[in-house]
Amino acid sequence: MLFGEMIREARQNSGLSLSGLATQLGVTKVYVSDVERGLRKPFTQERIRSVAEILDLDVAELSWKAADEREFVLLPTEDCSGPKLRLAGAISQSWLDMSDARAKSVLNVITGD
Repeated sequence: MLFGEMIREARQNSGLSLSGLATQLGVTKVYVSDVERGLRKPFTQERIRSVAEILDLDVAELSWKAADEREFVLLPTEDCSGPKLRLAGAISQSWLDMSDARAKSVLNVITGD
């Protein structure tokens, strides 16, 4: 299931209208509709967190779907501490050569799974 389809299904199951979700997210209903139909890229990470809370969805799964569809991940670094910047740099440096097993190991450390 695509990002927009997940949003639409959850929104409809919750009984929330396009206008209602748009109002809560601070965007237009046309924008939400376009995202749901795949005419626009998935929401930003900030909006992903908001929509996950509003629709009781898993923010990690939504983030994964958004990254998969965008084919990139944005890591804002303003106001980040040295350790966060070093982590972002280390991940970006090793990203292309990282095995799936190593990625799973790092993910387990970060998520505590």
